[in-house]
Amino acid sequence: MIRSCVFTFLKEKPIPMTSLGAMLKEFAERHPIIEPTYAEMQKQISAFLPPISPSVSVPLFSNPGLLSSRDDLQDTFYRISRTATLRKVYEPLQLCTINDLITIVDAHTPADQLIDYRIFRRILADIYQRSPIYKNILTVKTFLALPRTKDVAAYPIKTLKFHSDVVKLSIVRIVSSAQTRITLTTCDVDGKGFLLESDVENYILDISHLYPHLQDCDEVFRPFYLCTIIKPLFFFLDPYHRKRIAISDLLISPYLDQIFANPSDQPQEALGTLQGPLAQRYLTWFHPDAVMDLYTSYISADTDQDGLLSDKELAALAKYKFTSRFIKALLLTIQTFNGKMDYRGFIDLMLCVSFPRSKAAAVYIFKILDFNCKGHLTRDDVLYFLQEMVDGLQGYCGEGVKFNVDDLCDEVFDSISPKSNSMVTLSDIISSRSGDILITFLIDPLLFIEKELQLQQGHVMMRPLPFEV
Repeated sequence: MIRSCVFTFLKEKPIPMTSLGAMLKEFAERHPIIEPTYAEMQKQISAFLPPISPSVSVPLFSNPGLLSSRDDLQDTFYRISRTATLRKVYEPLQLCTINDLITIVDAHTPADQLIDYRIFRRILADIYQRSPIYKNILTVKTFLALPRTKDVAAYPIKTLKFHSDVVKLSIVRIVSSAQTRITLTTCDVDGKGFLLESDVENYILDISHLYPHLQDCDEVFRPFYLCTIIKPLFFFLDPYHRKRIAISDLLISPYLDQIFANPSDQPQEALGTLQGPLAQRYLTWFHPDAVMDLYTSYISADTDQDGLLSDKELAALAKYKFTSRFIKALLLTIQTFNGKMDYRGFIDLMLCVSFPRSKAAAVYIFKILDFNCKGHLTRDDVLYFLQEMVDGLQGYCGEGVKFNVDDLCDEVFDSISPKSNSMVTLSDIISSRSGDILITFLIDPLLFIEKELQLQQGHVMMRPLPFEV
């Protein structure tokens, strides 16, 4: 604007270059520069900024769900396109199956059954030739990640050798994990890397024909069986009940192997042991007989045959003697139907009792005991549940054994070792792995007696789970 004014001034009155100072002085007198006030500047700036007012609505957080704004037709096309894309990735893996991989390893295995790095490179080259997609799955790092025994660990890197069975087992596990990931990804409709309970159920149903103990399951019993074996996945991998589990967590956890394992095989001890009445007959939760035992207990307790358990039916549950105060807090906390517990809630309760050292059990039992939602348990809260526990223990043990409520409360606080002497928080319980203390001391006298008998006999069966999130 100033430049245009100068040009206009020069056209109106040409001035020689020698009197440039006089020209500028005259121009300044004709076009004075007016400095804006602070209020005017603030008004001009506010025109470019959004107004700040309580009446202005704050933008809502975006919903990352991909299918939230799609109609049924768009949803159908999305599922079809996603499945077709994943099938293009999965089909090249079938060009060289697991049996073909084992055959390739056997073809390159020397007479001493030991495979070094050079032989392993030749094996990979042969596999890449059969199916190039394995270049992203089986790499040189696979050789260095092979499990080493004491004899192998003593060798230097240049002479590192592994038995052919170790190589075959590792390759099969890596490829099977990749195939399982692709199959699970097809169930992830949103494409966010998480699965819902319905997604896991569809996955198990799709491959149930490959496993006789799943295929031969009775049609009437199948929904209860699927609920019983799927619930632990979300109980342990989703302890805070976000209603979804990450595919990566599900793949590296041992729970899928337990679901599809042959019931006649001996379960691995590292996968965790049961506690409570189920531990008297079974070694793993996923055994079909253990599932039938749970289902039978639920049906037997349902005296009015409405498919739900009331407070009186929970109190009369076989093999358990839950206190009335715990049952009242339980039904106040969990999702109920007309004040009654369904089968899904029953499975959560049984998981808490069967795996008391798990993080999920600590979160579950703390939420129930803290039914007032204070975020912590005081000594009065612990004494509230202990008083009825002592009455039940006195009835089982007789008058010859005396229980002091204050001493038991002190033992609870000493076992947890909270940061504050006056209250216990969830973080205190998780950090000290003492959720079993609350379960055995506050909800069922029979669980308390069972633990005391185990300690007297020197049997410590309460082990933490090998994998938790």
